Amino acid sequence: MDRAETWFVCRFGFVEVARAVSLSAGRSVARAAGEEWPGFGSVEVDQALVEHAAEVALKRDLRSFDALHLAAACRR
Repeated sequence: MDRAETWFVCRFGFVEVARAVSLSAGRSVARAAGEEWPGFGSVEVDQALVEHAAEVALKRDLRSFDALHLAAACRR
């Protein structure tokens, strides 16, 4: 990540980050992480993304959100 010019995350990643940070470090840290969100490029969830994610999930035996993240990463 240090070498990347821009960081991208799937839109629903916001929920996962907020929850994970809140559980591990508390709500105030989660709010601070949320303030950093605009610094990330966002990959929107659309029909093409979910179809690609479904293919990846079945082919690689991935959980749903893992497949969505991978499909989003492949888009960039």
